[in-house]
Amino acid sequence: GEQEEECSAQVAGPPVDEMAGLTREEEFWYEDGTIYLKTSESAFKVYYGPLVEHSPVFKDMLSLPQPPSAPTSAFLHPVVHVTDSPHDLRHFLRALMPNKKLQ
Repeated sequence: GEQEEECSAQVAGPPVDEMAGLTREEEFWYEDGTIYLKTSESAFKVYYGPLVEHSPVFKDMLSLPQPPSAPTSAFLHPVVHVTDSPHDLRHFLRALMPNKKLQ
């Protein structure tokens, strides 16, 4: 599919190389999100709280101290690489995150 380059242009977003070539997942791209998740194909910007509260895997992963020299330490929000497919991650996030379609 077509690549979305606008995700690398976000003011508080990760640098170009972190999200280069990834498709921004509009369903799970909250401008006020607190954590970036990236798969091999897609980038998500979601909320840290529900991930930690409902997923032991994320809770353990995100509780580990990050070294000061980590590339993501300069960013406002952490960037986490997820090995799941975008399809599987979307299903997981639908159970945890608010529906953006509700107005």
